[in-house]
Amino acid sequence: MCPKTSCPNGLTIKGLYERLPSLVELRTMAMTEKSYYFYIESASVRECIRAENFQQAKAEAFDGWIQYWDEIRWLNPDKDNHLITNG
Repeated sequence: MCPKTSCPNGLTIKGLYERLPSLVELRTMAMTEKSYYFYIESASVRECIRAENFQQAKAEAFDGWIQYWDEIRWLNPDKDNHLITNG
């Protein structure tokens, strides 16, 4: 168990606190990010990615699902809501 002020890896509580984003930064991130949904039928996967824009969402999906890249179907929440909410 770590002592109250530091851990074996040298990270102090103060150091950890300094790395955390402020509440203002968190609010800003939450306000600018959108949810992007995609579906991979052959893998039975339905995924949501939070990103600032569609290009960023595609990059994150590519990193995690490169083997299925050609099968990804991006969902439109207005038209495909039944696929998003009902699983």
